[in-house]
Amino acid sequence: MSQEYQWFVKPLNVTANEHIAFLLSAELRGDDYCFDVLDDQGNRHRVWRVEHRDVELLEKSRQELDLKFRVFVRQSRHGKLREWKFPKKKTVRR
Repeated sequence: MSQEYQWFVKPLNVTANEHIAFLLSAELRGDDYCFDVLDDQGNRHRVWRVEHRDVELLEKSRQELDLKFRVFVRQSRHGKLREWKFPKKKTVRR
């Protein structure tokens, strides 16, 4: 049986919030996707539930659009929320 993961994004600046709202409105997903949730450390976060493809799109646009956000993931509907860190990209020295 495959694991179901739920993805969440917490905007940290106005630009990120506007882009996330645009992504959700484009897919007709609105208010049903905004939550106050506790993470695995007991801290409360106001987050938007998004699809994994949205997380990938936001990450690709982070630098260019000056998006500031944190990504969280949880396994299943009742799993503990934990922060997702993207791996650092290796730079090639010349």
